[in-house]
Amino acid sequence: MPESKSVFARSNRVHENSLNSNGGRSPKAVIFARAACAEQADDRIAAQLKLCCDYAALHRIEVVQKFTSVGKPERKELGTMLQFLRQNPDCRVIIVEKTDRLCRNMHDFVAIENLVEELEAELHFVKEGQIVKRHAKSQDKLVRGIFALLAHNYVLNMQEEIRKGHMAKVGKGQYPGHAPFGYVHNRESRTVEVDPRKGPLVKLIFDLYGTGTHNVASLQKE
Repeated sequence: MPESKSVFARSNRVHENSLNSNGGRSPKAVIFARAACAEQADDRIAAQLKLCCDYAALHRIEVVQKFTSVGKPERKELGTMLQFLRQNPDCRVIIVEKTDRLCRNMHDFVAIENLVEELEAELHFVKEGQIVKRHAKSQDKLVRGIFALLAHNYVLNMQEEIRKGHMAKVGKGQYPGHAPFGYVHNRESRTVEVDPRKGPLVKLIFDLYGTGTHNVASLQKE
C-alpha cells in the first residue's frame, strides 16, 4: 500500500470524531510546512503541502491558509500563524506532516500544548495519524509526548554527530565550518587557503588599521 494511503487509513478513525463534533460541517484549517535547511527546501515543503492538502481533501477539511518556514520553527512564522488563528475564530485546525515539522524540543512541545488549550485548536499530524485536542485522553497525550521526545532526541543526536565531525576535521588539520572572509576552501586538500581576490583586501585593512591612523569607521569609508 502506498505510504500516503496507509497514512490516511490510520487517520480515518481519529478524524471521524473530529468531524462529528463540528456538527458535520467541514472544518477550516491552516497548514504548516517546514524544511530543516535551505537545500532542497522548495521540494520538501512542496511535498509536505501536497500530503497535507490530500489529507484535508480526503477528510473534507477546507484549507484557508498555508504557512511555511525554512530552518528552525521560528517564533516569527508560528506567531504569524497564531495571529491568523486569533483573527479567524472559525478556523481551529492545524495540519502538519509530523511532530518534528512543528516542534523539535520540549520547550516547543509545551508551547504547542498551550496553543491547543488557549485557542481550543486541533493539531492533525498526518504521518503519525494523531489528532491533538484540548480534552484528549491520557493515552493520546502519552503518545504525543513520545513523538515529541523522539523529535528532541533526533536533534540532540544530530548535534552530537556534527560536533564529532568537526573534531575529526580538527584532528586531521582541516578547518571545520565555513571559510572565514578572505579565505576559500580547497576541496582537494580539505583546508582553507587565501582567497586571491578578497585576501589582499583583508591584508590591506589590517595594514591600514596597524598604522594607528584608522579606526573601524574610517576603514568602512575607505
